[in-house]
Amino acid sequence: MSAIQAIIFKKDYFTKREVDQWLNRHNLVRIKPLHETLNYLRARLRVVDEDRFNYRIKALNKGIKYVLQYPKYY
Repeated sequence: MSAIQAIIFKKDYFTKREVDQWLNRHNLVRIKPLHETLNYLRARLRVVDEDRFNYRIKALNKGIKYVLQYPKYY
């Protein structure tokens, strides 16, 4: 079963406050403070576990991407 591990917001379109408002509107809760890079803000929703999951980044809409985690099949 897949799940959203993180949501990535482009800083050209979102401020930190707008990211928190977006997450609240969608009933999502961060597990860590926002991770900030030069161009993006990342809201982590689940812990990274590379031993059990694979990850892919998918575009949601303008300025938003999500990191999808899905189980590794051995």
